Amino acid sequence: MSDVQLLLLAIAGRLTIYALQKFPLVKDVKAKFFSELVSCDFCLGVWVYSVLSGLTRWVLFYDMYYVPICSEIITGLALSFVLHIFSIGWNSRFSTIIIEDNDAVQKSA
Repeated sequence: MSDVQLLLLAIAGRLTIYALQKFPLVKDVKAKFFSELVSCDFCLGVWVYSVLSGLTRWVLFYDMYYVPICSEIITGLALSFVLHIFSIGWNSRFSTIIIEDNDAVQKSA
């Protein structure tokens, strides 16, 4: 897989993660396991990238050690980790921090 195809896979996965986290039916799931899975970028990313890796047939270490299901999960784990670290860095660099005065908040309540 070329670099452009890997970039498209990463973008498609990130958009899928974002859509699943914003989708109302998935966001309001009552089961604790699924609600925690959807709320965690990294956790959901492992499953999304594993499925995308299986669908696109792109895995890490394809030439050396290919084990059919484990290779897709390892690829999903690696892609999710790298993109999770990238998004944490992006958010810390470009996010806005709002500091409020606790006394003003308590007086208005």
